[in-house]
Amino acid sequence: MLKTLVAVIVFSCIMVAPVCSRAGTDAAVDEHTKTMVRQHESMLTLQREWLAAKKALDEGRAKDALAPANAMAEAALVQDSFMLHKHPEKMGEFMEKSRRFRGLIDDFGKKAKSGDARSLGRLTLKIDAACDGCHKTFR
Repeated sequence: MLKTLVAVIVFSCIMVAPVCSRAGTDAAVDEHTKTMVRQHESMLTLQREWLAAKKALDEGRAKDALAPANAMAEAALVQDSFMLHKHPEKMGEFMEKSRRFRGLIDDFGKKAKSGDARSLGRLTLKIDAACDGCHKTFR
């Protein structure tokens, strides 16, 4: 998983650096670049915090999954401003999946706060499925 995270970061830097370094770029390109950086940072935060939450659960520390869940909830808010570059025609579907994902994250945070490990285990499966479903549809 760490190799994937590193690969995503390196790829993002490679893709963004040439656009950022060009002198005299117009405002639209600059705004596009900023949007893409925000999107990638949001997804990296979601991935990092999700791994931390699952590690806490695996180690029997259900309440320690709360901080990563809160960070995920904040990072997921950025999805409202995402631009779908590969599938712009699916923006409505993306927003619906994003709304459901944020609901799962909110539920996860509530269950983590209460320490309800059994419910967290079931939610973990749903969140994993939501991540996979979105990636299959929009990547």
